[in-house]
Amino acid sequence: MAFGQGTIEQLYRELAGGRQLSANLQALLEGPLDSRVQKEAVDVSRELGRVFMVSLYMLKPGSSSSIIPEEVARTTTPETRTDDSICLHTARKLKRTRSEEVPPRNGREEVKRTEVTPSPYKDGFLWRKYGQKNIQDSNYLRLYYKCTFSRERRCAAKKQVQQKDDGEPPMFLVTYLGEHTCQAQAQAVPGTPTTTAASSPPPTRRRAAGGSPAGRGGPSLFSRLLLPHAVGGGSA
Repeated sequence: MAFGQGTIEQLYRELAGGRQLSANLQALLEGPLDSRVQKEAVDVSRELGRVFMVSLYMLKPGSSSSIIPEEVARTTTPETRTDDSICLHTARKLKRTRSEEVPPRNGREEVKRTEVTPSPYKDGFLWRKYGQKNIQDSNYLRLYYKCTFSRERRCAAKKQVQQKDDGEPPMFLVTYLGEHTCQAQAQAVPGTPTTTAASSPPPTRRRAAGGSPAGRGGPSLFSRLLLPHAVGGGSA
């Protein structure tokens, strides 16, 4: 069975996209499997199945590779993609369903520093993941983080984490953007008001029924019930 150049290119793009989907699925399954990640993994798995269906249909003897049935191709055919946009339709599909997306960047953020380290999360600051992105020619997702206090203290610090290899231990490229301002603001605007003696008086001893502090020599409730003459010098 002979293939034209266009068919070979289509098949290559499908299989290359399937390889990237497989890497993405593996990355998802290696992380914590909460409900969001499970749904995203299911979406990637379904799209991976579509890639195999299209590829097998193109290899089927007697099929017209330039016309792929809609039930096989679903919403996208290989002709609509280029080498620079492998899995772009998958990314758009997942973007509608996942809660963590990479927001559009308003202007260019200043890169403060970069480093390669086996411990990308131990830098003395608290971070919250807010997105991830497929990177061309890489088997690993790029992860996006912002300072945990980005909202309450308007800290603009961000960082990106990209795994570089499968070494023991694996190495990560960490890119820091912006400066941390949360610590200075935390000192100027405390998260909780300072407790003073006027607003919160020190605790006092628990008093007995007669009004005298317990444990300071005054008559106890038991002695007053049995010996009423002992209180105030009265007689029975």
